[in-house]
Formats: sequence, C-alpha cells, structure tokens
Amino acid sequence: MKRCFALFTVCLLLAGCLGSSAPLVPEKDLVFPFRGSTQMLLFQQDSRDPTRWETDSSALYTLKRSERKYAVFSADQQFAEVAFADLNAEKELLLVQLGIIGKDGETSREARYSYGIARRVDDKLLFAFPSMKDVSDALHERLWVKYACTRETAPLSGDRCRDLRSYTEVREVLTAAEPGYKAYLLIR
Repeated sequence: MKRCFALFTVCLLLAGCLGSSAPLVPEKDLVFPFRGSTQMLLFQQDSRDPTRWETDSSALYTLKRSERKYAVFSADQQFAEVAFADLNAEKELLLVQLGIIGKDGETSREARYSYGIARRVDDKLLFAFPSMKDVSDALHERLWVKYACTRETAPLSGDRCRDLRSYTEVREVLTAAEPGYKAYLLIR
C-alpha cells in the first residue's frame, strides 16, 4: 500500500501547477471509459532507457464506479477518486481529475486535486500529469504569467503556479500541454 500511495503522490507532486483545492470538472462533462469494476496493473517507463517500459508491474489497482466518478482501490482500501472528461475526442484524449482520499475514506478539507491527460490504446491507459513546462512553446510565456508561475530550484519540485480556479482554466492548460507519458495502466 505504501508503494502504491507513493506512486500516486509522485504524480500529484509532479503536477505542481495543474492542481486545485476542489474538484473542477462539472458533472455534465464527465465520461465513464470503464464499465463497473476494472482492475489495472501499473507499469512505469524504464528509468535507464526512456524508450522502454519496465516489464514488472509495480502495483495492482481496482477502479469502481461510484456515483459520478471512480473510486481507486489498492489492497481493498480506497485511497483516491478519479473522474474523466473528454479533452480531445478526435485524438482520443481524456482529461483526468485525481483526488487523494483521507484515512476516513472521505475527501479531506486539505485535499488536492491534480489534472492530467490519459489516452486509451487497446488494453492500455497511458497517462501523464503535465506541469507548466510541458505547455507548447507558443503559449508557454502567456500561460506562465497568467497562472503566476515560479521556477523552483529544489530537485523534483518542478514549477509552482497558483491553483486552477475553474474547469475552463484546467482545459486551457491541458489542451496546450504536450504530455510525455511515463506510465500506463494495463486494463485487465
């Protein structure tokens, strides 16, 4: 469980500027790419060779549809909730909203929601939680200023930007991002 939680925490921390303190995806835009309960194995990009994927799964997750989102379980304990919306139907890209659940099974008041991009290819769900550095060069400077970003110097800290305040802002940044997929979930 600790390893599983650590992997999602890394995703959330690396998504520094693409976060909010409340869920922003409206119910009318939610989509459900999986039926019922779905099991997934997590695979990461090989740290020594970015053109390859690790051959051993690092974790098993179960997604269970719960009301208007999915509950994410590892070892029968819920630790996150995830919701999806169409980001670019032509490119088959999904917008991902991920929130970590507190120990009591509820979203805590201090909850953080991070936003990412996913693409389903056959039985794989590739995903990335981009930061402002992943925004296309043409829009980078304008969005950097708009979202009050600063460059962090500490290792792995990434860029820091103000919280996203609306679904429109989430879509604006993710539409401009060029995701580098570093992990995927194998759908079982």
